[in-house]
Amino acid sequence: MDFRDNLEVEIILFGEDEALDNITTGMVKRDNIECCVCLNYHWGVKLPNCNHFICPKCYYKLFNGYISEDFHRKISEPKCHEKPIYPYQTKDKNKEIFYSITQDDTYLEWFIDNNEDLYNSVKLNTEFVKDLDTNLKCWFENNEIIKQWENDLIQYEKHLEKYNIDIEEYNELYTKEKEYNSQRRCPLCRL
Repeated sequence: MDFRDNLEVEIILFGEDEALDNITTGMVKRDNIECCVCLNYHWGVKLPNCNHFICPKCYYKLFNGYISEDFHRKISEPKCHEKPIYPYQTKDKNKEIFYSITQDDTYLEWFIDNNEDLYNSVKLNTEFVKDLDTNLKCWFENNEIIKQWENDLIQYEKHLEKYNIDIEEYNELYTKEKEYNSQRRCPLCRL
C-alpha cells in the first residue's frame, strides 16, 4: 500500500496546477503574490484568519502538515513481498507434463489452461475431480515444485499479517507527523 496525502494523489490524477486549484476551491485567490513562506511569486489564497495571502503549496503544507526529512531518516515505509506465483502457468509445458502422466484426455484442457484451478479442486477434493486419473491426483499431491510453492505461500501469508500490522503503525505515525508539522496559523501575524 502506498500511503500518500490528498495533494500527492490529486497531483498524480490531475497535474499540479489543477490539484492545487482543487484543494483551494472556494477560497479567495489572488494572482502574482509573493508567498511569505517560500518567497516565490505565484497565485495565492487568502488565509482564513487574516488578510495575508500565501501560495497554495505552502497553504497546503501549513494547514495539513508535511513529512520531515527526519521522519524519512528514522522511519521507513514497510514493504510487502510479492505473492508467490503458481508455478505451472505455461500451456506448452503443462501439455507436455500431462502426456507424461496420462493419455486420458478427459482433463487435458483443464490441466493445460487452468492448472491452478485443477490443483485447487484436487486439494479440496471437489466433486469435479471424482473421476480424475489417479496418476494426475498423485502428481498434484507429490509434486515438489508445488510443495515449495505451498510453503512459499504460507511464508507470504505470515509476512502479509506482519506487513498489515506494520503498515497500520506506519500510517498512524505518518498522520501524527503531519499533524505535528501543521500550524494552521498565518506565518506573518500568527493568527
